[in-house]
Amino acid sequence: MQTSLLQLKEKLLKLGALRPIAWDAIQEQIRETSLKANESFIRLPGQIAYVVDGILKEYDAHLRKKPAIINFLGTDEFILTHQFSQRHYLKACIDTQILSISREHVLSLQTTFPELLRLYIPISISYYESSFNRQYLLEIKSVPDRIARFKEQFHTHLKYLRLKDIANYLNINYDYLSLHYRN
Repeated sequence: MQTSLLQLKEKLLKLGALRPIAWDAIQEQIRETSLKANESFIRLPGQIAYVVDGILKEYDAHLRKKPAIINFLGTDEFILTHQFSQRHYLKACIDTQILSISREHVLSLQTTFPELLRLYIPISISYYESSFNRQYLLEIKSVPDRIARFKEQFHTHLKYLRLKDIANYLNINYDYLSLHYRN
């Protein structure tokens, strides 16, 4: 877990200043979760999670007969769980390691260490930008262009993603994708 914590610390330091005492307090509250492929990560309200290693797919089943994959979250990415996103569930594509901290601990730490409030904004932005990425891709009319853009954006994940999941994310027919994906 020490390596995972160092990775998180480096990520947080890239986002802003962090006093050693604040980092010590964060470390005391962190919970580590290891998932095997196809296992789910349980989201709790207000939780912040960090993907140390692996890939998760985020599903939304709300008002759908079949859940839609709305996001892929990989190594070095944050996951926020607000009231709206709590209904989305997360499944591991491959073995995945996650560090998380509960809402109660986040609020307590932000009260004690105000600099953590400034870190919360870029963490939120990074999560929501990745969440809105799918909407942008779906607005691309040309399906070959949509596939190309997907490959460009998720190039580090491609060898771990199933074509069925990519078709779901891009909202295109699996057979069409399998014919055009290699080109």
